[in-house]
Amino acid sequence: MKKEKPTFWRSFNHLENNQEYQNFLTQEFPQGAEQLSDPVTRRNFMKIMSASAALAGLTACRMPKETIVPFVHAPEKMIPGTPKYYATVLSIGGLAKGVLVENHDGRPTMIQGNDKHPSSLGAVNEFDQASILSLYDPERLKISSHNGAPQTWSQFETYWREKSATFVKTKGEGLAVITNSNPSITFARLQKDFVSKFPKATWVSYDALDTSNIQEGLKLIQSKNITPFYQFDKAQVVVSFGHDFLGTDSDSTRHQKGFSKRRRVRDKEDAMNRLYAVESSFTLTGSNADHRIKLNPSEMDSFVLAVYQEVAKHVSLPKVGGTPNAHGHDSWVKALAKDLLAHHKNSVISAGKASSPQVHALVHLLNQALGNVGQSVFYTPTSNTDNLSSLVEKAKNNQIKTLIVLGANPAYDTAFDLSFADVMSKSGEVIVAAIAENETTQKANWILAQSHALESWSDALFQDGTQSIAQPMIRPLFDTQSDIEILNLLTNLSPKQGYEIVRDTWKGQNWNQILHDGLKNGSSFVSVAFSPKGSIQIEESKHAGLEIEFIPSASTLDGQFANNGWLQEMPHPITKISWDNPAWISPSFAKKNNLKNGQMITLSKEGRSLTLPVWIVPGQPNNTITLELGFGRSVCGSIGKDVGFNTYQLRSHKHPYAESGFEMKASSEVVTLANTQDHGSMEDRPLVRMATLEAFRKNPAFAKEAVEHPPLKSLWKEHPYTEGYQWGMSIDLNTCTGCNSCLIACQTENNIPIVGKEQVNKGREMHWIRMDRYFSGSEEDPMIVFQPVACVHCENAPCEQVCPVNATVHDEEGLNTMIYNRCIGTRYCSNNCPYKVRRFNFFNYIKESPIPTSKSKLVQMSNNPDVTIRFRGVMEKCTYCTQRIEEVRSHAKLENRAIKDGEIKTACQSACPSDCIVFGNINDPESEVSKLKKLEQDYAMLAEINIKPRTTYLAKLRNPNPEIEDHSSSSNHHGSH
Repeated sequence: MKKEKPTFWRSFNHLENNQEYQNFLTQEFPQGAEQLSDPVTRRNFMKIMSASAALAGLTACRMPKETIVPFVHAPEKMIPGTPKYYATVLSIGGLAKGVLVENHDGRPTMIQGNDKHPSSLGAVNEFDQASILSLYDPERLKISSHNGAPQTWSQFETYWREKSATFVKTKGEGLAVITNSNPSITFARLQKDFVSKFPKATWVSYDALDTSNIQEGLKLIQSKNITPFYQFDKAQVVVSFGHDFLGTDSDSTRHQKGFSKRRRVRDKEDAMNRLYAVESSFTLTGSNADHRIKLNPSEMDSFVLAVYQEVAKHVSLPKVGGTPNAHGHDSWVKALAKDLLAHHKNSVISAGKASSPQVHALVHLLNQALGNVGQSVFYTPTSNTDNLSSLVEKAKNNQIKTLIVLGANPAYDTAFDLSFADVMSKSGEVIVAAIAENETTQKANWILAQSHALESWSDALFQDGTQSIAQPMIRPLFDTQSDIEILNLLTNLSPKQGYEIVRDTWKGQNWNQILHDGLKNGSSFVSVAFSPKGSIQIEESKHAGLEIEFIPSASTLDGQFANNGWLQEMPHPITKISWDNPAWISPSFAKKNNLKNGQMITLSKEGRSLTLPVWIVPGQPNNTITLELGFGRSVCGSIGKDVGFNTYQLRSHKHPYAESGFEMKASSEVVTLANTQDHGSMEDRPLVRMATLEAFRKNPAFAKEAVEHPPLKSLWKEHPYTEGYQWGMSIDLNTCTGCNSCLIACQTENNIPIVGKEQVNKGREMHWIRMDRYFSGSEEDPMIVFQPVACVHCENAPCEQVCPVNATVHDEEGLNTMIYNRCIGTRYCSNNCPYKVRRFNFFNYIKESPIPTSKSKLVQMSNNPDVTIRFRGVMEKCTYCTQRIEEVRSHAKLENRAIKDGEIKTACQSACPSDCIVFGNINDPESEVSKLKKLEQDYAMLAEINIKPRTTYLAKLRNPNPEIEDHSSSSNHHGSH
């Protein structure tokens, strides 16, 4: 009898249940686990360890002697071993985010959100957290240089005094500066001083992921130098036209906070927002949508026009030219328009950076007509500078005598047709300030070593008007200066400490209070009234050949995090690939062209070409190939160098996000990609529980009814966990977006090493949290469900029953603990764990790591001193952040009180932007976690085998429009996986 296909599936092999998938499941351990890849086998390893133990007894196990220098006078109020937290601000992608940084004896180790700051609201994303590892990158620039020779800052000062004198005479003619977007108030002040001193100089603020389409769209409706500010917590209906506001958007943390508030269901009477997503590539936003439509990029404009004209039948909207086309989704468009009209002043329509200016103009007009402006959509002022193309033209005409690049990397991330390498060669002298060597520093005369943000004084202005001061967490590790110190030197010709420069900006302000809180509240919203400047015309979609969509990387962003091992090893939330950026293709496209995963193809158009592997992604448009930016760095540290493929080589200046007319040629070569989508598979057990909101209201207990089994009894007398603190966790799948923030937070907090592409491919990744991604529905048009899985701390833990040395045991508060010193690496516990959440150290990833930089003492400064550093040959897994439990317990004991509910937050919980993770005492009936576990949609994964997990889930709910036909099987209540 043929086995029924699973309702929720991880991969095509899983869906077809083919032999390859069965072979994977029958392996007791990951590939190659029985024998290490180096000459030392496990048997020999045990022999060596036995001999070492005997010798250790003879030699009294002395450690090598080392000389240390203690404090003569310790800093005031410093208690050794007790962390301190300082408020500061990070700026990534031009957005200021308020954070709290944990410091251990003057060494920053962890970044958390500042709950007072409107950009973070107490949460952070993966890029914020991984900035800690970038601080301790041993391959950072340590000293400045001139034509390869090391130089001091005083030597550069002498050089620049002479050089700037000539530009003062010409008022800056022939001088050009390129920077990334910088929200610093002080930087803006110094920029103004620089331009005042050199009025004829060219100043360009450039980002690889620019917002020019947004600005051009606003100009079409008589507005400029403003930008939209969405508040998703005030919208019951959300429509996204290619806007990944839950994923790669720079303000995604705030967006997730707001969106999840309207997604949280605690009772069958609760309301829930509804998300419509229209996009090309699968994004986190599309994954969490109630309705998703996939379109080729060229089809987006006519589809938005169809929505616009349908709404215009009922409200007054300016006329727009063009032919609308719903691309076969006419009933969908009508139902959407009706839903929007029914939620006047209670909806949000947004468009992404890749959308055309015309689409942005239509979106703003729709929000205005629907009463959303001033309710859920606001506008804030933004600055305007020269564009990069104007600088390129000047360089081609030999009008640039000196080019200064501050923090940007245009030699890598500009479009191919700008030929920025030629620009630099024609620019006379080139001065580049950078944190690490990159493609731009390779062509520079002067290389200025720049400080990391956590080493620098600065400040920042958030979009809503909130002002913040950034204070350094550590003295500069090398001979570096911050961006404002460098700009001050370029402008005023004299060195000045960053502290003094920032104090000059904040004269008359309550410095100490702002420094303590991390912000000064303000408001910069502006009133708007949109009307077309002229006739807005939507052109009919015309395309020939393949379409290419360029998207930011979930790992490297635009390439600036390429040398960050935590992010490189983090599996992509959609493809589950790490250490690579293959081309995404649809299942139909793969079948039509006889392509398989990892097969190499060459994409080409008008002199551009790139060869890279493919990856088949369900839900991908059939005529579109998606390429991730930010990989293929040729000049980078050893982590990111030559990892993946440089897709900027195919990107044009006129079409930065999508372009048609490409040709594809396939080769017979197939490469191996490190993919984790089937790692941790738990056979065909019902893991994810999902239903529509309507079905939940009819049967609130659907999640518990997914598995039927008789009352369970143990073969032995169970230990009663009824007294004292009993720790447990609840994870709300309805608000989890799959963003991976919890994964990186856990890695940061618990000193989890990276293992490299080869080891990941063998199933040896060390992450304690696994973000499982399931498809449901057809191969061509599925929906996605995410499920974070870590050790669930079973009360009847199968791992404990098979450990021959009692290394994994339960404590009296219900935690499944690991005694590393007992573990001898049998891995029986891993094989007996039904959740597959245990990780084995095949290497000593500190001393024998396949990642060269992991051995650096500088990298090891990022380690949390409250967590044990594990060694080769031991098993490890989630501990519910037991170190955090003990820290709070100690404070409570000193104050002679009980631990308060919510006082302990695990690392994953504190980082989660959607607040889907709750931890606490399940013995306390008033605790939040206890209340969540009493909800009808609460269920325990694999409860049917009587292991009594302490981590339970709230089932996934979707809120589809009943007037739209469900074609994705998302209404299934449960099923085998």
